[in-house]
Amino acid sequence: MSSTPDPQYNPTVLVTGSSGHLGKALMLALPSHGYTPVGIDILPSSTTTVVGSVADKEFVKEVFGKFRPEHVIHSAALHKPHVCSHEMREFVRVNVEGTAVLLEVVAGTRGEEGDGGAEEEEGFEPGQSRGQGEQQQEEQRDTRRVPVLTFTYISTTSTFGHALAPPPGHPATLISESVVPQPKNIYGVTKTAAENLCKLAHDQTGLPVVVLRVARFFPEEDDAKNDQTGKDGDGRVSMQGDNLKVLELAYRRADIADVVGACVCAVRRAGEVGWGRYVVSAPSPFLRMSRVAGEDDGGGGEADGKGARQEEEKEILAALGSGEVAEAYERVVPGIRDVFARKGWRFLKRVDRVYDSRRAERELGWRAEYTIARAVEKVARGEEWRTLASMPVQALKEVFAHVITGNMPLMDVSDWEADMRLAKESLIDGFVLNIASQDPSNSKSIERAFEAADNVGNFKLFFSFDYEAQGPWSADQVIDLLTTYAQHEAYFKHEGTHPLVSTFEGAGNADDWNIIKQSIPHIFFMPEWSSAGPFEAANLGGSVADGLFSWGAWPEGKNDMTTDLDQAYRSALGNKPYMMPVSPWFFTNLPGWNKNWLWRGDGLWDLRWNQVAAIQPEYVQILTWNDYGESHYIGPVHEKQLELFNYGRAPINYVKDMPHDAWRKFLPFYISVYKNAGQAPAQVPNEDVVMYYRTTAAKACRSGGTVANKAGHGQTEMPPEEVVEDSVFWAALLNHDAGLSVKVSIGGQETWAKSMSLVPPAGPGKPGVYAGSVPFEGRTGEVVVTVMRGGETIATAKGSREIVDGCDIGVQNWNAVVA
Repeated sequence: MSSTPDPQYNPTVLVTGSSGHLGKALMLALPSHGYTPVGIDILPSSTTTVVGSVADKEFVKEVFGKFRPEHVIHSAALHKPHVCSHEMREFVRVNVEGTAVLLEVVAGTRGEEGDGGAEEEEGFEPGQSRGQGEQQQEEQRDTRRVPVLTFTYISTTSTFGHALAPPPGHPATLISESVVPQPKNIYGVTKTAAENLCKLAHDQTGLPVVVLRVARFFPEEDDAKNDQTGKDGDGRVSMQGDNLKVLELAYRRADIADVVGACVCAVRRAGEVGWGRYVVSAPSPFLRMSRVAGEDDGGGGEADGKGARQEEEKEILAALGSGEVAEAYERVVPGIRDVFARKGWRFLKRVDRVYDSRRAERELGWRAEYTIARAVEKVARGEEWRTLASMPVQALKEVFAHVITGNMPLMDVSDWEADMRLAKESLIDGFVLNIASQDPSNSKSIERAFEAADNVGNFKLFFSFDYEAQGPWSADQVIDLLTTYAQHEAYFKHEGTHPLVSTFEGAGNADDWNIIKQSIPHIFFMPEWSSAGPFEAANLGGSVADGLFSWGAWPEGKNDMTTDLDQAYRSALGNKPYMMPVSPWFFTNLPGWNKNWLWRGDGLWDLRWNQVAAIQPEYVQILTWNDYGESHYIGPVHEKQLELFNYGRAPINYVKDMPHDAWRKFLPFYISVYKNAGQAPAQVPNEDVVMYYRTTAAKACRSGGTVANKAGHGQTEMPPEEVVEDSVFWAALLNHDAGLSVKVSIGGQETWAKSMSLVPPAGPGKPGVYAGSVPFEGRTGEVVVTVMRGGETIATAKGSREIVDGCDIGVQNWNAVVA
């Protein structure tokens, strides 16, 4: 079974404006829909891959040549709030010229297709003759060979302009795609012009284009608050934010999660649609016909019912325009008046328009989840009614894997690149480079790592200065390295501007970081000072830490992992960010370095990711990518990194033929859930299973002197066999568990799993990971796990090593095989 998603099922999507509100949401959400996003923006951020302007044609061509996107979602723009701060020509340059540049480059990628006629062969070039475009088209062919399949343009309902406001006393205007735009400011004018360029590109090249005229989804206060005229005819100016935003969900607002959903639907349906403009807004309850959108009229009775509903819509629109707003809302959202009364909320004096998004539902297959009815239910229960992404402030969440750089001196740039690509396929955002103070290989390894990150693209690195492996770092050493690399494009920057720096231990050198931060004042310091405990660590060096990372990723004894320590860090940090550790296993037997203990890993990996989804830390660090000496690697085993077993005088090489790659299999799901505020998708893309087990029963051979727990960590040491289970552990990513059965075969002897130790946080029957185990019970031989539903096999995993009744040189290997 493949251990990582097949890249062919993860087409690349170019997202413009990736540092903006919608762009960030798209970059975070697209991986969970099966896409690999690449972001461009003029502003750096954690969600922007390359910094540059869409109006810079050479820059755009370089991006297309390097990343070869198959789809484009163009959300970069100057917006309505910029009308007061930017000149008209800037709107034209960004909104019109930027769109034209993208369309020209996109058309160039399709020139080799040859299925769009002569115009497609030449590419799209507004105002340019066929002859003038030939040289440019050849240049584009040189840099791009993969054709862009779809283009989604994010427009705005502001294009309708004057058409949105009927005279006082008139019915609310029904705004659908048939309404002719009447823009009233430079924002509306330039967005309308860009829409027309999209239509021209489609007509000339056959490029499938979808234009989404999106309703307001911004978290900020309504711009009516800035109106200095004193007019408040509909009551919006004097209404508080949440009150107004909930009301707007009925006629002119969408939650950003639903806007992202519309973009995904546009990408998927654009090929069928060819060309289309769509209004995107939360479905209005005032349009009762939305209940039957797209259905056949059938007989006369059905037509009569449809006509009656149309009359009812007219009545409601008239009531909204004439001031009977509360009555109209109560009519379509029963109970809303009582809920508002309890909150002290009011209704508007008048509603002037109602957006009609039914065509997007019919033709794009889009369904909004965040409706006014849902919001009112949430408000009534005292719950948050918005998605986290819709709130004014949302921490960007990143997942990194810890890399022992000291294991990498023989790894060349291509080796680094290969590992980075595997990590990216798993949605890992970057590597944390653990570097020891006296390691002579640091210079070359770091140089190769940054070169590889540049080549791979959209993959970040930052330093973890290891104060334990070879002694503490001096402040001068740290300053020198950060001066060289902190501003590198591939170096990760907290909130887009502050290079993130961490440590492994070094609490005794906390005061040095005041000196370091004076020399490099813009760094963001999140050390791992676990030996001091969370509360002391937060105050060391005069509270020099900007946040903290914990190394506490494993449970003590035979207990399951809890979040008690994570909560303690949260409490100690207050409003400062927390980096949460996640690890699948721990076993080390390196007498040369006085290391020989284990911590329980049974069921740990999947349980811990559920805890990440619940805690929602600002950052997650996986321990580790390649620490073979402690057996918690999730990256591939490289023979050229295993010299440590000689240096550490290991009695056996307990990593050889013990792959852990399959632990990455569910990472795209887990990371997407974490970044989506803990919410699982409605359906998982591929149901699958992972299993892991030790190859020998605990008492089959000598322990090798290994103990469970570590006295040096204040723990009571125990015999390993009292902590670990002789079992085959399985975890299945499923849409539901109805009719589920799991069969574990050891040496051809089959056992059916009797229970599950883990279900999705949302409960049984929901999409997510279900897990359990089956004991060895003295069996040996090949290990196969089969997941079935209704008697049919849906996933199988086969172990690469058999369970046996003996050990190498009679010493137990407490590591796991993962498949």
